[in-house]
Amino acid sequence: METPNFYFCLNDNLQELCNLNSDLKITPELFLPTRGRPKDTGFDVRCAVYPGVTLTPGGYFKIPLGFKMFAPDGWGLDLRARSGTFVNLNIVSHLGTIDQTFESEMLFAGRYDPDARKLLGAAEPKIISFGERIAQLIPVKVQNMTRTICSTEEYKKLCEKRNDERGEGGFGSSGRF
Repeated sequence: METPNFYFCLNDNLQELCNLNSDLKITPELFLPTRGRPKDTGFDVRCAVYPGVTLTPGGYFKIPLGFKMFAPDGWGLDLRARSGTFVNLNIVSHLGTIDQTFESEMLFAGRYDPDARKLLGAAEPKIISFGERIAQLIPVKVQNMTRTICSTEEYKKLCEKRNDERGEGGFGSSGRF
């Protein structure tokens, strides 16, 4: 399978923002999506707000990532929090699918939810620093699907034919262990 070529257009102001933070040696190229490790599934993206963003407990946010993306035909991206962003910062990501026709600056949206991990004590504001890795992009192949409307009776027959053991069970219906 051929590797898809995504194009990323860095914001014009990134060089200026990086110059303001020259002691950390942050360059505009740092804002290109990059794997943390060679075998990682996702490509990390960073906060492109200088000097950073202060998140208030329970507050929603949108953080610019510093680029626009042009996807090849038949491809898009999923944008989600890095696992460390949730575990360490208690940030709940608003998952997003970026269609191949999306042309605006990419933003990471979420909520700072100190109750997500049942923290004890008063919640403090969190600061996401300029250049900090906060989310990840996952390349997604666009798929087609056939859609057929069926009656409730037809649906039950389809489930019986498949010998579906799940039934109508939902979240947690298969047990904890």
